[in-house]
Amino acid sequence: MRPELTELEEYYHPYLALAQGNDAIEVLENNLEEVVSFYESLSEEQGDYAYQEGKWTVKDVLQHSIDTERIFTCRALSFARGETQSLPGFDQGEFAIHAHAISRSIHDLLEEFSAVRESTIQLYYSFTPEMLARKGVGGNNQVTVNGYAFIIAGHYNHHIQVVKEKYLKQ
Repeated sequence: MRPELTELEEYYHPYLALAQGNDAIEVLENNLEEVVSFYESLSEEQGDYAYQEGKWTVKDVLQHSIDTERIFTCRALSFARGETQSLPGFDQGEFAIHAHAISRSIHDLLEEFSAVRESTIQLYYSFTPEMLARKGVGGNNQVTVNGYAFIIAGHYNHHIQVVKEKYLKQ
């Protein structure tokens, strides 16, 4: 079921609002199609574009979303399996610097995204209702395992909106 707002910190509420659907797996599967469709429509030149000096390129944005999905999925797995310790956050700026997304093609990044997402979907198929309801703290924010699926999808949708508004309106 779609998470209640109380299942995740207020920081994540905008991402929840952008996730389409009411079931974790449905949300992840639908988002897979949306992300691939959007990024496939872009040229390599658009992928290399940054709207301002010092800002990420479109490829950096996609790589950031992939990295974030991996981290959130690791957190979801940890909490589903009973982890009670708070898990650390991550420095998205440092991740972006060291990812070198500019050296990759959009097609290559989408291949990685699809593989990561298929893995995320398979993991969510393995979760029982009890596991989905478990909460944990990651990056100083409390979230349920179920909530992470919606946050992951909403996070991609957020960045697609940013790309449309700041990168494609030149």
